[in-house]
Amino acid sequence: MQEIHDMEDLNQFIFDTVSKHLLIQNAISMDGDSCRYRSDSGLKCAIGILIKDEYYSPELEGNDIGDDIVNIAIIKSLNIKQYSSVTENILFELQQIHDMYSTCSWPKELKRIAEEFGLKLNCID
Repeated sequence: MQEIHDMEDLNQFIFDTVSKHLLIQNAISMDGDSCRYRSDSGLKCAIGILIKDEYYSPELEGNDIGDDIVNIAIIKSLNIKQYSSVTENILFELQQIHDMYSTCSWPKELKRIAEEFGLKLNCID
């Protein structure tokens, strides 16, 4: 993991990690009709990729960003004390891309998020 010195570094790290993951996986993590942090087939959603195995639990499923159980898993996985409301908004937007858009729309939506939050497009052509 790259060194994170401040919230700007954290936001860029999250964006890079999730963008790269989504574009390589190119599939929605679902079981049945529900998006999942981790699917039974091994896929991970935009937030699921950030959660380390030791902090993942099936109890996370069905909870949203903003719910304590999910926030704690993310914070522990990233080895940080907390994250800002801007970071939470980025996480929410990244999750929305996964959950609400077709995979062919992901590059365009990732570019929109980068522009909106002043992030670099390190993983997008």
